[in-house]
Amino acid sequence: MSADSMVAMPFSRGHLAAVFRRAFRPRERLRRAHGSTHPTPPPSLSRRAGGQPLCYPADVICPRCSVTALDGQAFCAQCGYRLTTDTLASLGERLASVEASLTTDSKASQAAEQKFLELDTSEKVVARITRWAKLFAFWVGIPFAAVLLLLGMIVGKGALDFREIVTNAKESVRSIVEQARGEASNAKKTAQDALTTSREVASETAETKRKIGELKSQVDGRSAEVQKLGDQIKQAWATIENQSRQVQTLNQQVQALQSAKAAVDIGTVYPAFGEHHAKSISGGSIDPKKKPAGAIYVDLNFNIMLDPSTASPTSDQAKLVQGMTALNEHKYTVIVGPIYTYAITATSNQAVGMGFDGNSCQYWPAPQGSSPCILYFNESTRHAAMEVRDLLRVIQPISDDRIRYVDPKGLTPQKRELLSLSSVDILVVLSP
Repeated sequence: MSADSMVAMPFSRGHLAAVFRRAFRPRERLRRAHGSTHPTPPPSLSRRAGGQPLCYPADVICPRCSVTALDGQAFCAQCGYRLTTDTLASLGERLASVEASLTTDSKASQAAEQKFLELDTSEKVVARITRWAKLFAFWVGIPFAAVLLLLGMIVGKGALDFREIVTNAKESVRSIVEQARGEASNAKKTAQDALTTSREVASETAETKRKIGELKSQVDGRSAEVQKLGDQIKQAWATIENQSRQVQTLNQQVQALQSAKAAVDIGTVYPAFGEHHAKSISGGSIDPKKKPAGAIYVDLNFNIMLDPSTASPTSDQAKLVQGMTALNEHKYTVIVGPIYTYAITATSNQAVGMGFDGNSCQYWPAPQGSSPCILYFNESTRHAAMEVRDLLRVIQPISDDRIRYVDPKGLTPQKRELLSLSSVDILVVLSP
């Protein structure tokens, strides 16, 4: 009698099915958990930490052609539009994120390997239980078969019924064993696939880490180059600004030289633009640099008509000489006659601007006055102006209200120029 026939004799179909269901309960739970006869890898192998899928990222819509693209694609597969705008900072953040994901995937791979070990252990347990079941069926089945044979002979059943019972038991046990073997084979194949996938993921993770390290090194190198280039640009800008200032200074110097040359040319051609000097009709040019310290210049203007037909001086002339002599004796420098501003060139001279003359009482002070008058241009010379009035009393008396101070600050530029060029301190205008 074969072992298969001996196993089938003492067991009923329901009893053997219950035994094998308890023996293969881990595989049954695995099949029920994954919803199919062929178990699939646990969710931890297909997802990252945090629930993000490992192989099926979120979709991205191209803003140009609206075609769906996978997340992480740098360019659209339809129109080539750039879907990402990476900068050095964002690239560094992405590299750090990918490295963290790879670390998580490595942990998931380790978990998958652990699951494979569990499945392999379960397979060995199933194989051992199967061997025990066969041994149990063999050693227990022989007495059981003898009992069944005896009972069959007692109750009068024929050999045909006995053979049918044995065949049914054999088929029942065989189907259960084959199903258990198929499930164990499927579980083993699934575990091997999971282990292969885990090893591939680990290999890809290591390669990706290596590439990330190289990319980070390149990014660091480029960052250093960018910083160096920025420093060079700053230095170049500083050099350009310095050169711009130098060019601006040179332009100003050129313009000044051109202006000076133009002024010399204009002064040569047009006398009005020549060098300005104060010039007295009676005494010539007045040089303010030659004025002695403490000296007081008095410009004396008078409208007294002299009679050239007489050889002897008239009484007016005598009084005029007497007054001028008194001024000289009191250390006053007397300039007789009008003083005007002249523009003098190498070829000509021409009167320009204002002057000291017989009409100065009208247009020099404010408000206007009339002759005779005495005008002084420095408040410290008021006493000297009063003394000049007293010394010229022999020529013409002048009341105090006609002795007036003229502030140079209130004068026009032409008047201030004449005052500076002539160095006149006191102006005297006598009436006929």
